[in-house]
Amino acid sequence: MTSNSSNSSTHSTRVDENKRDSINANKRYRSNSTSNASTILSTSYHSKTNSLSSNEKINSNSINTNLMTSNLNSSLNVKDDVASSIEAYEKKYESSIVPGSIPKIYPTAISKIPRSLRQKMALTFYKEFQRIYKPILKINPDLARQHSLDQEKALYDKSSKKTYKISASHILTHLKARDIATSIQDTGIDGIYKPPSAIKKEEEEKEIADADYNLLLTYLVKDDEFKTLNYPTMDLLNEYNANKDHREDILKAELERIKTEELELKNKNPGSPSYSSPNNFVANSKTYGKIFSTIKDKTKTCARCQSRFVPKSNTDVPLLTDQEKEACSYHYGKLRKTPHSSTRLYSCCDGGVGSEGCTKGPHVWKCETFDGLQDDIPFTRLPEHDPTNKKLLKVVALDCEMSYTTGGLELTRITVIDWKGNTVIDELCKPHNCIIDLNTRYSGIKELSTATLDLDGVKAKMAEIMSRDTIIIGQGLENDLNALRLIHDKVIDTVLLYPHPMGLPWRFGLRHLANKYLQRFIQDGTDGHDSYEDSKTCIDLVKLKIQKGPSFGIVHGL
Repeated sequence: MTSNSSNSSTHSTRVDENKRDSINANKRYRSNSTSNASTILSTSYHSKTNSLSSNEKINSNSINTNLMTSNLNSSLNVKDDVASSIEAYEKKYESSIVPGSIPKIYPTAISKIPRSLRQKMALTFYKEFQRIYKPILKINPDLARQHSLDQEKALYDKSSKKTYKISASHILTHLKARDIATSIQDTGIDGIYKPPSAIKKEEEEKEIADADYNLLLTYLVKDDEFKTLNYPTMDLLNEYNANKDHREDILKAELERIKTEELELKNKNPGSPSYSSPNNFVANSKTYGKIFSTIKDKTKTCARCQSRFVPKSNTDVPLLTDQEKEACSYHYGKLRKTPHSSTRLYSCCDGGVGSEGCTKGPHVWKCETFDGLQDDIPFTRLPEHDPTNKKLLKVVALDCEMSYTTGGLELTRITVIDWKGNTVIDELCKPHNCIIDLNTRYSGIKELSTATLDLDGVKAKMAEIMSRDTIIIGQGLENDLNALRLIHDKVIDTVLLYPHPMGLPWRFGLRHLANKYLQRFIQDGTDGHDSYEDSKTCIDLVKLKIQKGPSFGIVHGL
């Protein structure tokens, strides 16, 4: 027993010693490894330091170049960073939306309307949509929130800073008058929404009622009014063809007659601002531009600043130099009388008569004579009525947008709607000549890259649904028909339905008529006119005239 115990103790002692030796060996190994690693790192560091020192001049230049490039890229990407931040905020908000929650207007970098006001309007619309959609919110609990945002966005896009609140009050009035929705089809924002009864009635009505059509015939432009409003007519075309061989002599004689009349006028009114001096008064006269703005006369009158200039040719390269792009200085606004004063100021900048223009651009021109227009692009007519063509419409409203080219003012967009307000044609048009100015402030056209039709293509499309018996409705349609190079006899012009009390050439603008008689605000945006909106307004003004009678809209004195 004692011997065995002693042997066991000795064996245990040897095991403990072996463990200690193993541990110490491991410590020595780790210590050596650390030392070796330190040595390697130290050697590598000193090697790199020496290498850097030897190439210091070369590397420092490279580093400076990289820093400059980095700073430039940072400054160029500021705008992208802002946009990315806003996009990230929108995604974060969208992911946190709970169905039935209140609408929230996103913050934007630039806004013409304060965000607080937009948010207030969105909440006001939301309250009304909750009332209207109460029976169907169980089916779609987020519909009221989404439509309140859509309604505010539509209001924002169509309004300016001055008209935002007024337009919002009209929308709110319409929403308050709406009945409770009965189904998911009975929904929609103001301006798009149609009650089920109205939709059903439109489906039942295939064409305009005979009684309304017969009334429209009594409002057609008369022969003498075509001439007064400078419409293109068959009489002008026949006269052009008859005088084609000696037209230059006729123009010169007409110019001499106008020159004599203006001399007599100047003698009666020596202080007239229309003429700058006795020797060059004709060159400053708008009438000179109208009489001699034919295609053969190289010098034209600028439609904006009234200066005389030679238009560019389609073959010029470049089409416009930097200097020519800002050669014209003009006011795009109209002269308005100031309150409690006889002073007239331009609406664009409050500049007075004779003040330097507030806007720069290229010189542009427009031909205002039938002969000049016919020389450039000939006039045509729509086809005769075809009883077998079931697509032909009895009544349409039409609005064209024009842009300035080397050949004058040309068609770049056309919108045609039927009696019920449905769009039947809405096309961009490639002009015959090179573009000088898209005239975006009024046309609303920013580019023509998606245009697929030229003028001939547009007129071929019109011929599919229109004939010489189709009644065309519009405001100041002589400009549209001239741009289309179209002679048409059956025309209703809202200028004549709602005449100015001072008579022609005075006329009320479409914006004024829409506001006064339809309580509708149009042409309030900064992106130009909406050709559908203008066409629909003309149709509604004609319908109102039929409803109220011939004496409606006749103003006796201002």
